[in-house]
Amino acid sequence: MHNAAADPPDFSSYHGRLIDVDSHLQLAVRQYPEILGEPGEELLARYGGHPELDPDGEEAMTAENVWNVKGAQAPGATSVAGRIEALDLMGIERQMVFPQVIVCFLVWGKDPRACQTMRRYNDYVLEWTRAGQGRIRPCAILRSQDEAELLAEAKRVVEAGARSVLVQDSRPMGGLSPADPALDPLWALLAEADVPVLLHIGGQQAFTASSVWGDLPALRTEGIGSGEPVNTHYMAGLHMSPQNFIQTLVLGGVFERHPGLRLGAIELGAHRYGPMAEWMDRLIAMPFSKKVRSALSLKPSEYLRRNTRVTPFLMDDPAILIDRHGMEEVYAFSTDFPHAEGGRNPIGRMGTNLARHGEGMLQRFFVENGELLLPA
Repeated sequence: MHNAAADPPDFSSYHGRLIDVDSHLQLAVRQYPEILGEPGEELLARYGGHPELDPDGEEAMTAENVWNVKGAQAPGATSVAGRIEALDLMGIERQMVFPQVIVCFLVWGKDPRACQTMRRYNDYVLEWTRAGQGRIRPCAILRSQDEAELLAEAKRVVEAGARSVLVQDSRPMGGLSPADPALDPLWALLAEADVPVLLHIGGQQAFTASSVWGDLPALRTEGIGSGEPVNTHYMAGLHMSPQNFIQTLVLGGVFERHPGLRLGAIELGAHRYGPMAEWMDRLIAMPFSKKVRSALSLKPSEYLRRNTRVTPFLMDDPAILIDRHGMEEVYAFSTDFPHAEGGRNPIGRMGTNLARHGEGMLQRFFVENGELLLPA
């Protein structure tokens, strides 16, 4: 039997080829006024001087601390040049870059300046995209509240060179189901431009009408510093909102009508993906699903394999998930850099977990699967 402690697996062959589908543009709070305007000034007034959110600067970069220092002080967290240097040390070829959740809350909230905040942040994302040498792929954010605004901003950022867009999975898009044919112009635009649509932790707040479900004394002090504001209750039900969104796209025929559309479910856990695929396959075989079945040329699980990717959490066991459900094509590597919940050895942790499935699975996980969302 292989003794991992005595003979640790060597994943150095993937250095320089890794495709990382989850990281964050974690700016120091003092940078936000220039980027976001008044909402950024309010963030600075609230969080200025916070040791994790508003540090004096990044730490000097080394091959060791690039994996171990977290937050806005992490080397490479706040600048394009620094991020490219960090990618070189980490062995990452291309990296998806999500906003901080606090920015998403401003864009997806009820503040009357939300549309302006969205456009200003997206303009900053486009600057990073142009300077990122094709290796850094920051997500533009789209608001779902208004159909016309949603499509207009998608067109604007795609025409300006955006390589991915982030949407809120818990809110009907422009008041419509995401599978409504009225939204086909959005999906066609993204499919034709080879721009993936992304879901991420933080977009689930509108899924339930009330926040009292998790408002319990034992949960009020839980959270993860400079990462996402979550607790045990939130994490236990995290899959429900994105699963609803993805099932709607699949069963509503969006991937049938737009076979080139790509979707990533990022930092939302992988534990429900296989069961979701199996359940949808069983459902459309039932007599009452005849109309849905006749509108789809593939099984639901086949759309998931072809069109979507998902990232495992620290607590996920992707090797066991593959044992149970297969779906080898959907699991993709991520670092969550520079957030603490990504861990300090994601390559070794996930690689060791998947090693028993063979070199082909490691190649898919570290490189090939993620290329659906970060094409060369």
